[in-house]
Amino acid sequence: MWRRWMACVLVVCFATLIAFGDDVKGVVKKVDPTKKTITVELDSGGEKTFGVSQDADIYTQAAAKKNKTAPKVTVPGGMDGIREGAAVSMTVVKKGDRETAIAIKVDGAQKKKKKDK
Repeated sequence: MWRRWMACVLVVCFATLIAFGDDVKGVVKKVDPTKKTITVELDSGGEKTFGVSQDADIYTQAAAKKNKTAPKVTVPGGMDGIREGAAVSMTVVKKGDRETAIAIKVDGAQKKKKKDK
């Protein structure tokens, strides 16, 4: 009984964190899996480095079929699977004086650089 009650409390706490998290969108500039950080050029302007939670949900979404919601697909390799230049949407919560990503949705593939002739 006690375990079931504690599990419910943990679920409610996690859901509250997600509900109060800010959404951040931008393009990945740098990923450092050893330091658990990701640097993003924000859509709103500027560049910012965020910490990444140890148990962050890192995913992309498969192409949706007609009249169906696209399923989540976990990015292979976790943070190692996020490429520089990829568009991302992140759910970020403030932990102390740091902003930490608890969910990262990789929206696009790496942008190709144009070659100068």
